[in-house]
Amino acid sequence: MLFTFLVLLFILLSGKITGEILVFSILSSFVISAFAWKFLGWTRQKDFGCIKRLPAALGYAWVLLREIIKANLAVMLLIIRGTQPRAIIVRFSSNLRSGLLQTVLANSITITPGTLTLKNDDGVLYVHALDKSYRPVEGDFCFQTLLTDMERKKI
Repeated sequence: MLFTFLVLLFILLSGKITGEILVFSILSSFVISAFAWKFLGWTRQKDFGCIKRLPAALGYAWVLLREIIKANLAVMLLIIRGTQPRAIIVRFSSNLRSGLLQTVLANSITITPGTLTLKNDDGVLYVHALDKSYRPVEGDFCFQTLLTDMERKKI
């Protein structure tokens, strides 16, 4: 499944199908798949695990995209109005136990315009917000809510 996914992704990102692209995508996908199986411990169970997680990942990507668009509009409005931003650093406690999900949360905050994760101290995030109104609110933060659900369901 990993091999098939990589071939399809390569062709999709190429934008067209030619003989060269098809051969190169098959060869490069085979090399990457063989490396993953041999050195990274990739198995069929991990393939099926990825498929199982796909709906949750797509849902998270949708929420992230929506938040990025909203934040872009808010920052654009701040610039157009010419108002002076009231920057703030917020200490934000995350209830996520997984280091991977804590990192995903920190990166999701950072790629959202107007916010920047300064430090992740074992689930306690220090976030710089361009304006006070951008700060994350404990218990009502969509990224954390989705990641907490994913962690609880072991997705």
